[in-house]
This record gives sequence, C-alpha cells and structure tokens, in this order.
Amino acid sequence: MDLVCAIDVGASKTRVALQGKGLIYDSWSVVAVDAGSSSIRACGEAAYDLVRRSGGRHVIKAPFGHGMTADPEAVAPYVRTLFNQIGLPSPSKFRIGVATPSQMTPLETEVLAGCLREIGSKAVVLVPSLMAGSLVGGMDGSKADGFMTVIAGAARSEAAVFSLGQMTAVTSTNAGGVKVSRRISKAILDNFGLLVSPDTVEQVKEHLISLGRRDKVRVADLWGRDSKTGETRQVRVEDSLFIDEVLPIFKEIASLPSLVFSKCEAELVADISYQGLTFIGGLSVVQGLKEMLSYSSKVDVIVLSRPSSAVVEGVLSLMTGSSKVTRAVSLS
Repeated sequence: MDLVCAIDVGASKTRVALQGKGLIYDSWSVVAVDAGSSSIRACGEAAYDLVRRSGGRHVIKAPFGHGMTADPEAVAPYVRTLFNQIGLPSPSKFRIGVATPSQMTPLETEVLAGCLREIGSKAVVLVPSLMAGSLVGGMDGSKADGFMTVIAGAARSEAAVFSLGQMTAVTSTNAGGVKVSRRISKAILDNFGLLVSPDTVEQVKEHLISLGRRDKVRVADLWGRDSKTGETRQVRVEDSLFIDEVLPIFKEIASLPSLVFSKCEAELVADISYQGLTFIGGLSVVQGLKEMLSYSSKVDVIVLSRPSSAVVEGVLSLMTGSSKVTRAVSLS
C-alpha cells in the first residue's frame, strides 16, 4: 500500500501531514545552508539551532519568502531534507500532494512540476491551496451550489468561488502575513530600538492586534535584543502602536470577496450570500479581521477551527480519496 503525504510550503510556515497521522510537522519555512557548499542541512527550528551551534559555518535562508514559485529549484532539496529530518522513509515510497498558489501560470506549473519530479516520489499531485482549504471548509464537489473560500496567507491572500468542484472565479493580492510581520518588526524597532524574533511577531499578530472597536487596550511585554548593544531586554507594547501600520493591509484582504463577486453569476453570489464564506490562513486569527471581511462582503464569515493547517489537511483529504473533488488538480 502506498504511503500518502501532503505538504504545504508557505512563505512563512511549512506543514506536513500523513495519512493516518494527520499533521506531523509545522515550522518555519527557513533552511540552514552550508556556507561553503550552499547545500541545505536543516529546516525550520532545527535550522536555527544548527546555525547557533555551527559558529558561522551555516547561514539561515528563506527560499520561499515570496512563495514556492519564487525559487522552484529549491523545493526538491528542501523536501528531501525535510523528510530526512522528520524521520520519514524515502520520498520514493510516497504519493505526495503539494499545495500550490491558486493562480499559477501554465509555465510556473510546468516548472514547479518538473522540479518536484526530482524528489523521486511515486506520484506528485499539485493542489491549488484555495481548493484544498475549501474541502476542509465543507465544499461538496458534487453540487452546483456556489462556495467561497478566502485564504489570508503569508506571501499573498486569495479568494475564489467554486461550483461543481471547480474554481469559477478567483482573485488575489500580495497583501499577507509577510507584509504584516515586516510592519510589526519595523514598528518595534523604530519605537523601541528592539530586534524581535519571528515567534514574538506571531504573538503580536495573534494576541495583541485588535482591529475595530475595543473595550480595553491590549498590552503585551515583548522580549528582544537591543539593536545597538545586542543586550536582551523587555518592553511593554500597546496594540494601538500597530493599528495604523497594518490596517491598509487588512483592508486590501477584506476587499477580495467583493472583487470575486464581480466575476460571478448572480446565482452563485446568492448561494454564498445565503451560506457565508470560509476564511482560512494564519491571519484569520487576527481579532477583527473576520468582521472586516464580513462588512466588506455583506455575508457571514466562518473561520475554521484550525485555519492555519486547513490547506495541508485539504490536500491530504484529496490524496486519500475522501474528497469528491477530482478536477482542477494538476497531476505530474
């Protein structure tokens, strides 16, 4: 029996799920590269650990900082290193499903498929991220009812309408978690002279930023390194510091449903207006963004219980045959 693996290589996080086990890996999409040979030695948290221990022999790189298609040639060595690090058997024993941007050009698709063939797996299936997330959200590929999913990802955010298991309209923007993280890091540096870790930035995004009306100001004590002395210190930060920085990004994301509606038939718009839209991705946990999305689209917004892992779970669902959707998937 073939082993089945699903992979979502995001600009910020990489997630891996296995048939029968579910999500087994969730870490940063960074690698430790040998300074001499440029070969990948470790991924995610293990990459940071290796760099700290190696005394300058390795450096951190983020090959997918602008999405997986930005450096497709890095995908195969990245996946092989990842499999070895997690302790999985050789990729040759797996059928692998890979989440991809929903608006890849034919050339980007072919280039990525060619690079993924180098992994040496039994089969590679390319699954658009929005479709994968829609499967977890409850889309039934056998029905003609309109179904909308919005994903607020790291490098980009996308929205699409599905009917009969196919994308009928889609739009996207480069507004996403990476831009938000950069704005947060810059605000902390400019106001406090503090360099903070990616984990601290995630803390700000998930627990500190509160959009819209607030009963009380949210405050957090953040640790980081002084940009001049390098010493570790703590600062107290209010969420109001970040609102003006990130609000334009969130407004751009919130406008996506209306843009997709303009491309849809009236019947599909009516379906979605009745049943609401599904919201996934790391930014969906930001307090108030759901409400902004609902206000802009004039429909109810449902945030899934595990919005950050919805894509990789959806890919696994399709790969294991538990989904009725068979179209709009590129096989390589």
